[in-house]
Amino acid sequence: MLKPEDIKYLLNSESKFIHYLPVTSKESQFINEQTIVANRLQSDRNSAQQELADWIRFSTKDAEKYRDGLTTASMEIEGFSGWVVRNFYSKDNVMKKDFRETGLDKIKQEVSESAGWILITNEVNLYNYFRNHSYHHYLSNSKLTTIGKHHVDEMDCNDWCFNHSLPRTCCDLW
Repeated sequence: MLKPEDIKYLLNSESKFIHYLPVTSKESQFINEQTIVANRLQSDRNSAQQELADWIRFSTKDAEKYRDGLTTASMEIEGFSGWVVRNFYSKDNVMKKDFRETGLDKIKQEVSESAGWILITNEVNLYNYFRNHSYHHYLSNSKLTTIGKHHVDEMDCNDWCFNHSLPRTCCDLW
């Protein structure tokens, strides 16, 4: 659970659009489950794994050459683990069963250790907005750098908001 002062900071004066769902709530449990399901569906899709493989810059050389994609630093793979990944992993590893299972295990660990979810709503359709724009820029400029972020786009969030008595707007789940 988050401390009351942290909740107050997160919600600030935007309680109409920002909702905290504590880990003990049924809504939080639902989002936890759906996050795992969505990540499992994605990791089972070879085309999605191939796209991930194409965007990961395993070596320092590739990170410097392309200056885009996901680096070990951006994925917070540091220390000895980062060194191993930078020197011994390649695109081929992403397609392997153990890479997929390790990724799912990490997601399960993250949702099991979370303090809940922040639900951001708006009167515009955020689901479509964030599918077409980068929400990472907003989050990277946020003071909330220690909060884990997962975008759950495998579920119909509009129906979820309606069923949980939240504003009849599309919700973006982090």
